[in-house]
Amino acid sequence: MLYIQGMSTCAVQEIVGISYHKTPQDAMVHICQQTLGKGDCAPNRGYGIPDLPGNKGMYCSGLGENYVFHGVEAYTYKGANNSDDQVGYASRLAAFITENKLGKVVAGKKVANHRYHTEHHTRVFLWNPDREAVKAWWTKNGPKPKASIVLPEAPIGVQADIPF
Repeated sequence: MLYIQGMSTCAVQEIVGISYHKTPQDAMVHICQQTLGKGDCAPNRGYGIPDLPGNKGMYCSGLGENYVFHGVEAYTYKGANNSDDQVGYASRLAAFITENKLGKVVAGKKVANHRYHTEHHTRVFLWNPDREAVKAWWTKNGPKPKASIVLPEAPIGVQADIPF
């Protein structure tokens, strides 16, 4: 499952696990659940210094300003030879962000992963979210609150008509 991971700075986070989601919309729902689901940048323990003035929470709480994500775009192994035109899950997420005007996305070149998987061609993306657009998208597309039942007030010992 997708999660947000801190990097060596509080200014940039990595979106990890995009490939576990079937659609870019599903991935975006999970991104929003993690960043906006409990309130945007609610103060909490932060970097372990809860009394730090201006503390805005953990590096992964709330919607950040810079996200890095990446994915396999094409591969060649076991006799398969996917074309360099293949669009991978990270490119699909980048296109989704762009099409829905959720911020600016910049893509690196598609390159072979020479260090570990030479048969994989990967691409790295940097996303600068448009905070208001992402919040609006989340409001429209996120899970809807469950309906609740409001019980009528009645004095103790008096039978109330409960609408079930």
